[in-house]
Amino acid sequence: QVHLKNAWAMVTAIQEGNETIIANLEAIVRAADQAGDMGSSDMFVKYISELEKQNWMLCAMLNQ
Repeated sequence: QVHLKNAWAMVTAIQEGNETIIANLEAIVRAADQAGDMGSSDMFVKYISELEKQNWMLCAMLNQ
């Protein structure tokens, strides 16, 4: 049971870390948009989308 608690704690840490990364990437997208750098903006928007999918799955797992 100790290992299971550690596993859930690790999943929670990953999910929380993803939220932080997403927030930082959103700031980068805003800066890229303001600079007119659509290539960078598009790249980071796609990365955000993948992280949001991962986070959705992690949240679903944690809420079982």
